[in-house]
Amino acid sequence: MLCVHIIEDDSSVRDALAELLTADGRPVRAFESPQAFLEAPPPGPDDIVVLDLHFPDGSGVEVAKLLKRDFPGVKIIVVSGVRAGLLARALIAIEPAASFRKPIDAAAFAACIKTLAARA
Repeated sequence: MLCVHIIEDDSSVRDALAELLTADGRPVRAFESPQAFLEAPPPGPDDIVVLDLHFPDGSGVEVAKLLKRDFPGVKIIVVSGVRAGLLARALIAIEPAASFRKPIDAAAFAACIKTLAARA
């Protein structure tokens, strides 16, 4: 079964997303920073990475580029609270499978995960 990796520095968002997904029976690995994610075992080829864009100590855009280069089968979902214009520019660079602006609609997010998991 594929795993969902959450890279989010806001602990309330990270914990809420992890709880939502584990309640749905999905394995989840949660990280507070890109560095913590990069130091952990790598994602599987069909895994999903939920990625915030802005961190005090790293860039979600850079992590997304690395994932696309090294793990092309991984599906990326961007979550961000940045203004729409900034988000649009980042999405062009990343080309994620999906994106959500904070606050995240839990039902839409769960449905997106189910759809992406079914494609694995």
